[in-house]
Amino acid sequence: MAIPYMKDRPFRLAVLGDSWVTDSRCCRGERKAFSPSAEALKQQLVTSLGEVELVPAGFPGGTAQRILNLCSLCRIRDIANLSMSCYSIKGDLAAQCEHASIPTLYDLEQLGLTASEDLDLVVVVVGSNDLYYHSAEHILWHLRELKRLLCSRGLEVMMCSLFLGTREKRECPWLEQRRQAVNRKLLKEDGVIDCDGLFANFPSELWKNSFHLKREGYREFGRRLAGHVAKRFGRPTRYHVRNKAKGNRGKPGKMVHVFPGSKGFVPSILAGSYEKVSKRNHGRPVYKKISFPGTPQVMLFFWDARDGEHWSGWWFGPNMRFEHPAWAFNPSVSWEVPREGWRTISSQGGNESVQLFVSDEADVPDELTRRASCDGEKTAPLSAVVSAPKRRIVHSEAYWAKKARTSQEASR
Repeated sequence: MAIPYMKDRPFRLAVLGDSWVTDSRCCRGERKAFSPSAEALKQQLVTSLGEVELVPAGFPGGTAQRILNLCSLCRIRDIANLSMSCYSIKGDLAAQCEHASIPTLYDLEQLGLTASEDLDLVVVVVGSNDLYYHSAEHILWHLRELKRLLCSRGLEVMMCSLFLGTREKRECPWLEQRRQAVNRKLLKEDGVIDCDGLFANFPSELWKNSFHLKREGYREFGRRLAGHVAKRFGRPTRYHVRNKAKGNRGKPGKMVHVFPGSKGFVPSILAGSYEKVSKRNHGRPVYKKISFPGTPQVMLFFWDARDGEHWSGWWFGPNMRFEHPAWAFNPSVSWEVPREGWRTISSQGGNESVQLFVSDEADVPDELTRRASCDGEKTAPLSAVVSAPKRRIVHSEAYWAKKARTSQEASR
């Protein structure tokens, strides 16, 4: 399997959630945190993604509401330090952070320091405990708001659907009804792992009780999670190029081929071939990435100046809305997709850029055409020559939230 974004740095992975991520136990009179599921997830991913940096942050009894409040207060790396110190998040979160000497986002701002997450992906395993305290609508709101918050910080997010043990399903049918109501809507969204499928044929001897696993059970859970992460982000980049030797030329403007200018995580998501779709947006063509099932959906579209000049330009995003802050932007107002001037969007900074080859197959580099098959199953080499981005687009979380509301109101 190709490894599209390694070598320059490891794949930076955080696992965020409840006791299924990190639990604690007494050892010689002192509480110690341990994360068998997260460790197994890392070990399994190393075989497909190369070097992996793991940042586990779990809290026994944690709910989506409390995790959302904590993420609004601190960076995930600092939350992980709180977790490893076995602090509870059931009380005053600000007081807990102060007692543990954990800096908040406000503290970092006052010191003039950047609040960079320095992570690529966050796997969220939380929400099942919420079934006992909140309605299905409130649970969904907390999970979606948590995802929006993490995405606004430049992170990719995968979530697990909610789980309920066999005994709870039998003794508390109203909990199961609530769980199914949440999962029906949650599983329609991109990047959500179906826990019911994950636990299909799960060995009964790995269960500690109807809601918790034994240590080896958590390891197996982590290994199964790794399969979903690898499927989404570990696939090789493939390009769909017709064979020029057979004279099979494509129609101009029907395809766009994107080559990453660095080996970073975001360029690896954008790399590939895009096909023009039938609809247009704000008077310009729209393209959709041709990708493997289960991998991130990427749209390439234009947005005009109706919401302000700073929104005008071409965008790479998971959809043509702005609940997600998008991955890359080009301020050009050209009628066709611009070839140069692209820069990634991130609240973290960095130096990632992309280079585009736009037009029919006649303009695609000969090396790509020589190696790519007609059906696109082979992986083509990536371009290594790019120009550095001139500037970055960095907006506050409130800014993205306002944009999302405006987009939703406009679509009604």
